[in-house]
Amino acid sequence: MSVEKTINLLPKKDDNQICRMFINAIDIISNNKPQKEDAMKMLNAIQSEWKKRSELFLVGKYKATSPKLGMLGFLGYHVGHQGEPTKRRRFLIDWIMTNELPLVQSPSYTLEWKNPNSLGRYKKFHRVLQSLITSNEKRKDNEYRDFDKAIMEWKDDLDYLENKWKIIVK
Repeated sequence: MSVEKTINLLPKKDDNQICRMFINAIDIISNNKPQKEDAMKMLNAIQSEWKKRSELFLVGKYKATSPKLGMLGFLGYHVGHQGEPTKRRRFLIDWIMTNELPLVQSPSYTLEWKNPNSLGRYKKFHRVLQSLITSNEKRKDNEYRDFDKAIMEWKDDLDYLENKWKIIVK
């Protein structure tokens, strides 16, 4: 398929697909592969599509696709048996609440996290932690039976977020 045809299909792709295309284009360009010129066209088209989606998101007309690796995972926040110690997780919680966040997956997904030190950032973070707790408490399969430690740590981190940040961002 020609790069022009692929570019014309971008509006029909979800954020995860576009993110993979972005990573592939970066790989081609940075490694000076023969398709470099096409990859540069693709990168420009992706940036244009991200801008359009961000503008739609800001006026409530676009909902980002849930990323395979979200903001917390991207920044190294992990719980459970292979997770981070409490001190590191608390540092990350405070850092996430107070700093500009990196682009993860798409600008519209990143925009869902709102501004540093804002009630919007607090609410998004709270929803994510609550969702992780709820979705994993309901799992019954063997693969997820060892999630007790993770659930306990998410609950502890949610309490920390509520106790430290709820008053500050109101």
